Amino acid sequence: MGNHPSGPGGDPSQVQQSSQQNRSREGIRNLLRNNGALGLSKAELDARCQPTGLYSSCPWDYKQIRRLIGDGKLAARVKGTEDRESDGDSECPICFFYYSAVNKTKCCQAFICTECYLQVRNPKESSTACPFCNQKLLVTMSQPLSEEAIEERKAEEQKTIEAKIRASSIDIDTSSFSDTSGGDSTKSPPPTLNPLSQPPNNPGFGASLEQNER
Repeated sequence: MGNHPSGPGGDPSQVQQSSQQNRSREGIRNLLRNNGALGLSKAELDARCQPTGLYSSCPWDYKQIRRLIGDGKLAARVKGTEDRESDGDSECPICFFYYSAVNKTKCCQAFICTECYLQVRNPKESSTACPFCNQKLLVTMSQPLSEEAIEERKAEEQKTIEAKIRASSIDIDTSSFSDTSGGDSTKSPPPTLNPLSQPPNNPGFGASLEQNER
């Protein structure tokens, strides 16, 4: 007996395997379509897109924000801190909070948190001026700082602190010199004597002799 083809569909096992591969590819495409190019789970993406409460309102549509964050075009919306909790945290120069994830402008390489970016960048306009250099505002997710970059930043911050201390010392020295040389203009003048309140002059020994002679 000769071999007979199993029909127009070919080997059933191969057909089943091909169907499973197609479903797997379709599932990946749906995942990327819904959760972005980063391939985050729905729970992970939801956590990154929740507003932090820094601003009372946001002009952007939530779906737009979700797509930008899911595609890795915008950093996650994370809550800022008043102090740097990790060496890798960066400060947003608009709200002055520190963030573990921020964006960086392409024009002047300045940091900006996602919450502030969503306030500065008007979604209804084709372009917005950068708040730092006035060029067209475009941002990318800032990559984690290297150890070398962290050390360089620490050195620059230390120089700034030392410069402020020196400037403060100069102001104190100048103020002290002004007080000792020019005197305090707020001090009250020395009291003046009232001639009417002074006791009568002592007539002296000569005046007494003249009176006795009389």
